[in-house]
Amino acid sequence: MNQKELKELIEFLIEKDIAEFELERGDVKVRIKRTGEPGGPQYVVHAAPPAVAPSMVPVPAPEPAAPPAEEKLHTVRSPIVGTFYESPSPGAPPFVKAGDMVEVGQLLCIVNMQAARDVRPPS
Repeated sequence: MNQKELKELIEFLIEKDIAEFELERGDVKVRIKRTGEPGGPQYVVHAAPPAVAPSMVPVPAPEPAAPPAEEKLHTVRSPIVGTFYESPSPGAPPFVKAGDMVEVGQLLCIVNMQAARDVRPPS
């Protein structure tokens, strides 16, 4: 199963409001489950490793800064899995930085999985 097929499958599951789905095709197993947390649907995707090693090397995410305890903080999760872009182009300043205050509708980042999708905080 390639990225395009996986993206189409996730979009179909969102459209049909399917909470849990499992598919086994040869040596590939895919399990998608909506977590049901507040703030909209999130999906957890578990897939068996492909027979051929991928050419990309995962890079660990940086440690998030410790937020002040007295502030109300909200987690914003991407509706899709893809490549994270913190700025509109290489060398441009990021949309937001850790610790910035954001407003409803403000562009936080871009997540790209063959098609770009803006990520904004929930209302």
